[in-house]
Amino acid sequence: IKEKGIFIFFFILTLLPTVRVLLIGSAAADSPLEFALAALPELLLFVLCVTYFAHYVLHIKPKIHLLDGLIFIYILYNIVAGFILANEIGASFYAVRMTYLPMILYFLVSFSSFSIERIERFLYCLFQLFVYVAVLGLIIYFVFPKVQTYFNSLITERAQTEYFIVRMTSIFWTPVVFGVLMSAAIIFWHYQYLKERKSLYLVYIAILFGSVCMSVSRGPMISVVFGVILMSLLKREWWSNLKVFFVIIGSFLVVSFYINNPIKFTTWIFSSTKETFEMQDGNTRAELVRNTYRLLEKNPMGIGLGKAGHAAVQRFDESRSDVSFTTTDGWYLKLLLETGYVALVFYLLILLIFIISCLLYMRKKSFDIMWFVFVFGGVVSIQNIVSNVLDFYLFAYLYWFVLGICVLQLKKVKYE
Repeated sequence: IKEKGIFIFFFILTLLPTVRVLLIGSAAADSPLEFALAALPELLLFVLCVTYFAHYVLHIKPKIHLLDGLIFIYILYNIVAGFILANEIGASFYAVRMTYLPMILYFLVSFSSFSIERIERFLYCLFQLFVYVAVLGLIIYFVFPKVQTYFNSLITERAQTEYFIVRMTSIFWTPVVFGVLMSAAIIFWHYQYLKERKSLYLVYIAILFGSVCMSVSRGPMISVVFGVILMSLLKREWWSNLKVFFVIIGSFLVVSFYINNPIKFTTWIFSSTKETFEMQDGNTRAELVRNTYRLLEKNPMGIGLGKAGHAAVQRFDESRSDVSFTTTDGWYLKLLLETGYVALVFYLLILLIFIISCLLYMRKKSFDIMWFVFVFGGVVSIQNIVSNVLDFYLFAYLYWFVLGICVLQLKKVKYE
């Protein structure tokens, strides 16, 4: 498999929401051509996998890591148990497509013979693409605002989502997915700046963080600040890290004055987050958590794949009492409800092994891509508390791709 093939895959995924909305809208596909367009990510992934296995597996015996085995068992358990528990084949296939199919990219990278230099070159191009997406989002928002309004009307009959202002979406046409992808890009450019000290990367961070704030997505805003702090503690280049903080604060102040004012905007971010974690009455996410636990008490092994989260909202009528329509804002809760406590404990075990492996690696090695992987994983783990980020279009592929990089590097160190 070639680096360009993977980049083309992500590039097409970036453009596909716009193409799909223009050609078939937000409704389900109902013709062969529409089905082909809707299934384009899976078709591209199939081509990548065939190319990969033909080149590497048939000619180079792949090295197996403990995490490879654990993730395979985790996927197998969730799919088998999820199908049995759900007894809803269509919904379960939809859930596999959304949550578990992107995990193929983990194995594609983990079993590859990519050099780290090649991986970094790919990530550089990908996150530079996300900078262009942010710039395009700013142009659409401020110069051609009716474009966003038009696409929103194609997707839903409801008004554009607002917190203080209409939320920026760029070409993903949803503020949450846009904000999450931009936050991941900030972590990467922070890592690149610490490596190369290029002022251009500070400009990228300013654009990206301003875009995150314009999406008015609390999860990405809070988690990316956590990520920048964590990266700064791991790589103690205090003056360089301080510059990054100044850029972020400057971007935040500019957007805050545009939205309302910095004090009110900051107060809203932290007060609404506090209400969620304190489970206060009237808070939307708090109510979702309560409803989830009521259903989980009756089904400790879970209710099955596709009967919780976004898949449930897409596939079932709201009259169904055995389906959770509330777990669309918390990936851990969705996982817990679909395949029970076993699945959640298994995932947290895998996450713990990743953390320990990365920390052991970073103690012995100089500053490299593993620092980005570790911080990126931490940022996503925080966002998972309040969002279903590992079910988000495109982002799920990116997440498992990055974790595959981690294990690939661990193998290289072990066998070099």
